[in-house]
Amino acid sequence: MYDYAHHNEVLLGNKSIILTKNPSIWRYSNEKAIEKFKNRFDVIFYDNVKQIEEILDAYRADVFYTLKAGYIDDVISKKHKTVVHAVFQYEEPHGNVYAYVSEWLSRLYGYRHPFVPHMIDLPEHNDNMRQELNIPDNAIVYGRYGGYETFDIAYAKEAVKQAAIKKPDLYFLFMNTQRFSDSKYKNIIYLDGTADLYTKVKFINTCDAMIHARHKGESFGLAIGEFSTRNKPILTCRNAIDKAHFDILGNNGIYYNSQSELLNLLINPEFLQKKISWNCYHNYTPEKVMNKFKQIFLS
Repeated sequence: MYDYAHHNEVLLGNKSIILTKNPSIWRYSNEKAIEKFKNRFDVIFYDNVKQIEEILDAYRADVFYTLKAGYIDDVISKKHKTVVHAVFQYEEPHGNVYAYVSEWLSRLYGYRHPFVPHMIDLPEHNDNMRQELNIPDNAIVYGRYGGYETFDIAYAKEAVKQAAIKKPDLYFLFMNTQRFSDSKYKNIIYLDGTADLYTKVKFINTCDAMIHARHKGESFGLAIGEFSTRNKPILTCRNAIDKAHFDILGNNGIYYNSQSELLNLLINPEFLQKKISWNCYHNYTPEKVMNKFKQIFLS
C-alpha cells in the first residue's frame, strides 16, 4: 500500500490520502507501520465503514483504491470510482475495477480479471548486521522476515533446529517471526520487525539465502521478492496453496518437499556455489508497476 501511494504521487503526479481503521478497534494494527504512513501522507482514521463515504466526499476523491482479500464486503463507495486489488483466491468482482496482485492469480481465474503486481522498491546499500550480531564474515547465514505467524511449516522449524545443532557455524536470522526455539540454540537469532527499508536491506545483506516456510504459499511473494532482488537464493516448500512465487522463481527456486530435504539443503548448500543471477523479481520495478497501475486502475 505504501509503495503504491508513494509512487502514485512521485511517478503519476497524483495526491494520495490514506484511509484506515482506527487502531484502537483493529486487532491487526501495526504502530510502526502507521507512524511510517503518518510521516509521509495524510492519514485519516475511520471507526465504521459508513464514515468512508463522508471522508471521500470531504476530500473530493476521484478514485477509492482498496487492497483487500478479494471477497465482497462493505468497504466500497457508491459515489466514487472504487478499484479493488485482490490479494487471495477469491473471484467476487465488485467495485468499478477488480484486479489481482499477480499474474498467477489472474491466470487461475482464466484471466477474466486483470492483474497489477506488487513492486519491489528498496534502497541500494551494502551495510549488514554481521558485526553487531557477532556473526563471522565467512559464516553461512539463512534469514527470513514476513508475517509474524507465517513461518508455519512445522517440519521446517525442526529442520532449522537440527541444522543449528549439526552445524554450529551456521546462523539463522528470523525477523518478525514467532519464536520456535529456546535459548540453547545460540545460532538461531530473533529480531524485532521493522518498517524501515534501510534496516530491511541491512538484514537481507546479512544473509546468504532466504528460508521460506509458509504453508499457504504466496499470491505474489513480497518478502521473497525483496530477498531475490538483492540476489539471494530462495529456499521454499514445493507444497503450497498459493503458487505465485513458483511462477516467478521458476528454475531458480531452491525447492524442498520434506524435513530431510530441507535439512540437507541447509547443511550442504551447494547451490551457493552457482555463479548465476538469483534476481527473479527484476520486472517489478516502480516504473513498470505504476504504468500498469495507471492503465488498469486509473484510466
